[in-house]
Amino acid sequence: AEELIAKLKESGESTPDPRVEKAEKLMKELRALVDSKADPDAVLKKCGAIAADVKGTPFENELNLTRERAEKAKSDAGRAAIDKVMAELRDYVKGGPVPAEIIKRCDALAPKMKGTAFEGELKLIREKAVDALDEAKKAVVEKSMNELREYVKTAPGFDAVIKRCDE
Repeated sequence: AEELIAKLKESGESTPDPRVEKAEKLMKELRALVDSKADPDAVLKKCGAIAADVKGTPFENELNLTRERAEKAKSDAGRAAIDKVMAELRDYVKGGPVPAEIIKRCDALAPKMKGTAFEGELKLIREKAVDALDEAKKAVVEKSMNELREYVKTAPGFDAVIKRCDE
């Protein structure tokens, strides 16, 4: 081995740097992962795992570009998911579901929508659902009270209860 190193030095060729060889191997694995259309989170995880081994090698710029592309893909995927969820919520609201269900869905989505363009729309949808729920509750309470009044009128000795209900 020493003779080979000496011959390489004489010929002007240098010995291969083991760090560069390792970085090259790791980058081939990363490229294969990217080519397999892996989830951006998986690509970002791999980038993080190999960053220390690739730093300072000729592959560092490629690693950084791959990381940037994965971050953009993740951001784009997140945006598409948000668009889809909001479209589903709009369709759901148009279908006339129970306001309590709309409120429940809005509350579940609120943390994901914070700081997005949809945050205001989500708040408006929730407010309308709360108003509708309040009206629905009022109607139910009013109906129940009317039924109670009718029942009490027919039951002997409940005059005091009727007065109380009407107050």
